Amino acid sequence: MGQNSRIIRVIHQNDYGCWVALCAPSTDRQVDFRLHCADAFVFLSVKEGWGLVVLEAIASRLPTSVSQQAPFTEFLTPEQTLFVNPFDLEAMAQKIVQSIQPSITHALIQNSQSVIAQYSWKASATMHISHYQRFIHARNPL
Repeated sequence: MGQNSRIIRVIHQNDYGCWVALCAPSTDRQVDFRLHCADAFVFLSVKEGWGLVVLEAIASRLPTSVSQQAPFTEFLTPEQTLFVNPFDLEAMAQKIVQSIQPSITHALIQNSQSVIAQYSWKASATMHISHYQRFIHARNPL
């Protein structure tokens, strides 16, 4: 049985269906709506290239729980998100419950806001230009 099937089974066995929404790839409008309605954002991807949707959740002032692996461990700290092993269903459930505890929610939201400024559109463009310039220079040293 695959991981998604196991997660769905646990959700149904524990009657969490009204509390948990498993979301497939979505339009921008659907993402905005879901983030607006959510109490917490859980993203347990094992194949993520970067994690832009996590930044969207942080910008929406949601506490986040993410896979304890790159790329998330490269730009988030344990003070900014709850890291979880995406293959441990019990740990996953515990982190989800933790993430909606008021004191933890508040701390995660407050601590994660600095990440937004770090990855603004302007900051991202500046980083891209710098990387491209280093790449071009390395290929064509003068």
